[in-house]
Amino acid sequence: FDPPSPVAQGELVRVCVKVANLGSAAAGQFTVSFSYFLDSYIQFATATVTGLGAGSQTELCRVLATSPLVPGSYEIKIRIDPEDRVAEANEANNELSGYLTIITPFPPLPQLILGTGGPVRLLELDRGTGVVYIGSEDGKLYALERGAALKAGFPFEVGSPIRALVLDTGAPRAAYLGTADGKLVAVKLETGREICRASLGSEVRALAIDRFGNIYIGAGARLVSLTSACQPRWEFAPLGEVRALIFHDAKDLVYVATSAGMLYALTRDGKVKWQLDLQAPLTALALGEAIYAGTEDGKVRAVSFGGSPSWQFTIGGTITGLAVDVERRDPIYAASSDGKLYSLDLSGRLRWAFPTGGPLYARPGIDGRSGAVFLGSSDGKLYALESAGRETFSVTVGSPIRSTPVIDTIVERVGGEARLVRLIYFGAEDGNIYLIKD
Repeated sequence: FDPPSPVAQGELVRVCVKVANLGSAAAGQFTVSFSYFLDSYIQFATATVTGLGAGSQTELCRVLATSPLVPGSYEIKIRIDPEDRVAEANEANNELSGYLTIITPFPPLPQLILGTGGPVRLLELDRGTGVVYIGSEDGKLYALERGAALKAGFPFEVGSPIRALVLDTGAPRAAYLGTADGKLVAVKLETGREICRASLGSEVRALAIDRFGNIYIGAGARLVSLTSACQPRWEFAPLGEVRALIFHDAKDLVYVATSAGMLYALTRDGKVKWQLDLQAPLTALALGEAIYAGTEDGKVRAVSFGGSPSWQFTIGGTITGLAVDVERRDPIYAASSDGKLYSLDLSGRLRWAFPTGGPLYARPGIDGRSGAVFLGSSDGKLYALESAGRETFSVTVGSPIRSTPVIDTIVERVGGEARLVRLIYFGAEDGNIYLIKD
């Protein structure tokens, strides 16, 4: 789509698609239809291809006039050979859909939906229920239902500032909290009641969980693994303090980043699969086509799943957060203390850099449906960006934002019509939780 997200109803959008012949014989003449979905699929353009040789491809572009479409997100479907004129071994790969978002020319207003007693930096969304769980520096865990009402049984009093938060939405459905006084606390998602707790002795700043419910805890210079009932499994002493943790279900490994610049891959049983010295204190991790690590000296490093370093990209400040658009495989987003969000491709080349008015302290939130990026800055603004780096809107709350926004999507009915609404939640240093309905 060009532009990727039109900013007003009526703007013309260029829609391009690549069509490939994967077969071993040439295809004769066929048509291609371009449609958008309202109550049904409405064709807005067609194209005719006179022929396509085996193993070759062609690009087709048509123009969509968005005047019939109000701001919102729309499915655009491309159909090859809708009349089935070409005989194929596989007739099931002739459709491709993408989502085009038309942005309102008036930015949405942030709603203050909850006040806590301390800075809010941790938010997690239970995608199955739409409940947002919030860890606050006031030592309480909050839970917000869709519609911004507090969930029954919450807030839960931990008794110490919450420094890490992860959800297990399988059995036993729990929120795991890491605290400043060195505790791991498990809380039931449905009721807000404590399940168990364990003392680790050092501040907990990193948590991860595997598909079996085992917990991995970074507590100072220790990596501790517990069961979902807070019972000890094993302990590992890495070189340096644990800065970031991430569990890779596909590889059945936990990756550990430390202040000494070490990246470890450990099995679920605590055995070291491999280790790599990246020679600079590590600050952030993300998973995509590789392992991506951020460093204090401003580098994004790519490491293969076998532990071999690949490319690196150097940025002006400390890497404070990394995120990958997993729906699209790339880009890789790197937040930096220099106040910019950097977008890199899979080869480590810069796609674009977006400047804000202050240092960034958290990774951006990504809307998997549209690829839109939401970024909070210490300048007190939340920025909404297209995946191509264009700002679509920003809102000001007047307090530094050090949380990663979480994004939910609901369907609302207005005047008999259904529309897709994006809910963006974020917390600020003033202790407030804000909601944007887009």
